[in-house]
Amino acid sequence: MSDYGTDVDGDGLYDYLTVEMNVASDVRVGDATFDGYLYDESGNLVAFADAAAFVDSTPSVVQLNFPGQLIYATIMSGLCGKTSRSSKRRPGLICPAASNAEQFTADAL
Repeated sequence: MSDYGTDVDGDGLYDYLTVEMNVASDVRVGDATFDGYLYDESGNLVAFADAAAFVDSTPSVVQLNFPGQLIYATIMSGLCGKTSRSSKRRPGLICPAASNAEQFTADAL
């Protein structure tokens, strides 16, 4: 599983937090729907994403795209508001519910 910010329109702001996962099944083959929920540190729902894919024994990648505007609104409303100072990242606001792409600064979304 991996995640990253996706800028769809090239304006330098993340439109989505994209979460990719590898899926495969030898037991159940066919169409499947995958749901993802992003919660803040207090357990409040921040965003929902879903995707449909055909699943069989061949591994494939499924992407869940969480809307960046909802994540940004949560950050700005103070529901996800810790400060991070990491050598790998710029200081900014983080939402601990996300994994690698959790850091969003006001100018990044």
